[in-house]
Amino acid sequence: GLAKAIASPLMEYLIGTVGLVSMFFILAAVYAVMMFVGFLLIKRPAGWVYDPATSHVSRKTILKKPVFWGIWIAFYINITCGLALISQEKDILHDVLKAFPQYDNLSPAKFVAVDSVFNTAGRVGFSTLSDHLKRRETVYQVIFIMSIAVCLLQIFTNSIGNALLWAVLAMLFLVNAGYGGGFSTLPVLLDQHFGTKTVSTTHGLTLSAWAFAGLSGNQLASFVVAHAPDQAHRYAALIPVLTGLFVVALISISLVKYLGDRNVTKAVEDRG
Repeated sequence: GLAKAIASPLMEYLIGTVGLVSMFFILAAVYAVMMFVGFLLIKRPAGWVYDPATSHVSRKTILKKPVFWGIWIAFYINITCGLALISQEKDILHDVLKAFPQYDNLSPAKFVAVDSVFNTAGRVGFSTLSDHLKRRETVYQVIFIMSIAVCLLQIFTNSIGNALLWAVLAMLFLVNAGYGGGFSTLPVLLDQHFGTKTVSTTHGLTLSAWAFAGLSGNQLASFVVAHAPDQAHRYAALIPVLTGLFVVALISISLVKYLGDRNVTKAVEDRG
């Protein structure tokens, strides 16, 4: 979550001093050392042995379950919208700040740093909230409802003076918080539906949504912005699209919750 606040200025500094290509070589070396040190620090608890059953999980069975695809779609949309907004946030802030000369001492880069704090807070906050809820899907419902609300707030305040700036900041900060929170609560959601022994497999399969979102998020934002009817405020065309996608994600995760509740009720009736 905080990586953006650290890596972005570092990348800009390296590009300006050693060039783009050399930056990648330097970062590759730094990241390799950091990951290897992290690996050395991870130690298995004394006496811990892996359950052999964890290596015999049927991926076909998981992929045939509608619940899995409901989670996959909701996660995919959350990441797609997060990446779409992140890819445009500097341009969005640049366009908005032009209308407020009284804030000319503030640069988009400063807001981006704050943005990363919200991303981190979302990871910690929503995962903590998840621990206190009976159904893990509820956290995703909260994330999507919050994201829809701040997108609508930005749309309806698009021409209302200072309110526009605060609405844009609320949208950027809270959508980013939900983007981070969706990551941190995913494993426990999968555990609730598929059990602890399959978490690694289901988590890996669900993270394929992140891979596809990595391709579609930025491309979606670029396409919408490039074809916006009002090129003076190009970013504004992106917000209704994100709102619609968040609505689809909310419906998807709500169906997952409904199916989960129905399965729990059926299991109780079977035991009775």
